[in-house]
Amino acid sequence: MIGIKTGRRLLLGLNVALGLGMAAFATRSLVSPPQKDRLQDLRSIDPSATPPRDPASRPDEAVFSKLRNPLTPESRSPSPTPFQGFTLKGAIPALPPRQGFAFLRATLRPADLTARTGEEILQDGKPAPEFKEWRLSEVWKDGAVFINLHGERCELRIESPLPSAPSGQPYPAEKFKSRVLASSASREVWAMDEAELDWIARNASEIMDRDLTLVPMPGQGLRIDAVTPGSMCAARGLKAGDVVREVDGRPIQSLNDLRVLLNDASPRPKPALRLTLERTGQAFVLEFHPLPR
Repeated sequence: MIGIKTGRRLLLGLNVALGLGMAAFATRSLVSPPQKDRLQDLRSIDPSATPPRDPASRPDEAVFSKLRNPLTPESRSPSPTPFQGFTLKGAIPALPPRQGFAFLRATLRPADLTARTGEEILQDGKPAPEFKEWRLSEVWKDGAVFINLHGERCELRIESPLPSAPSGQPYPAEKFKSRVLASSASREVWAMDEAELDWIARNASEIMDRDLTLVPMPGQGLRIDAVTPGSMCAARGLKAGDVVREVDGRPIQSLNDLRVLLNDASPRPKPALRLTLERTGQAFVLEFHPLPR
C-alpha cells in the first residue's frame, strides 16, 4: 500500500512540473519572441537565383516610386519673361490717390515701357502685346515687381543711379546769358544763349533722363511728375505738374515721340522751340528763341 501511494504522488508531481514548464515556455514566447538572424537568412539566399524585383512590377509600388519626396527641395529653372532685355530706369512709389509708376528701357533696341500699378504695360502710349499678361504690382524708389495672370513674379531693380550730369559737371547756369523776354499767365518767352543751345544739343537725351520724371498720359501727352532742382529744365521754366501736349505743333503721346524730336534736333536745336503745356488746368505756352545779338 505504501509503494502504490508513493508512486501516485511521484506521478502527480511529474504532471504538475510538466504543466508548469509548458506554462512558463508559453509565457516567455509571448513576452519575448525569438530573434531571427536576418543576415543569416540573407546569406543563405543565392543572389543569382532571385533577381531584384522591379518596383513597377506592382501597381502600388509604381505609383509610390513616382511621388516627389516633400523633404527634397524642388529644383526648377525660372521661366523666361518678356522683361529680359529691359532695364528699370525709374520708379515712382504709389502715393494715394495716385498710382505707382515704373519706367523701363530696352538695352538692344529703341523701346521704352511705362507701367502703372494694376494696368496694362504701355509702349509708345499703346498696350505692349508681349506684356499683355503682366501688371505692375509693387513699386519702391529703386525697384518694382511685376506679376502675370498665372501668379509668376518678376522683380527688377535700378542697376545704378543716373549720372549727376551728362558731361560729369553740374549744369553751369551762371555761365549762360539766357533770360526771359516776356511772361504772362498763359505764355513765357525765353531768349537762349548760343552756348546754352549747344550744351543742350550735346546732352539732350541725358537731360531728359536726369532732369525730368515723365509719365505718359494716354491720349493726353506727358506729365512732368518731378523736375530736378538746379537743372536746366528747372531754370528754364518747366515745373512739376505740367503736361506736355505738343512740341512745335506735333502731339506728344509717348516718351519715344519726345526722343524722336530730340534726335531730329541734333546736332543743335532749331532756331525756335515751342512747347504747348497744360499748367494747373489751363493752356500754357513756353517758347525758346536764340538770344538777340
